[in-house]
Amino acid sequence: NNIKSALPKNIPLIGFSGSPWTLAAYSIEGKSSKDFLVTKNFIDHNEKETHLFLKDFWNLANHL
Repeated sequence: NNIKSALPKNIPLIGFSGSPWTLAAYSIEGKSSKDFLVTKNFIDHNEKETHLFLKDFWNLANHL
């Protein structure tokens, strides 16, 4: 059996991992962006949350 077949149909499987910044930016933007203005705005107004968010993604990427 493979992992994808074991997951419920509504749960996507991420087949790769980017850097914590990439994962955070795509999570915040919801898609790719040329300028990442939504992400930059989030960082400017949520410094503490940004550090926690990036730390969580760093921990996730290092446990794959």
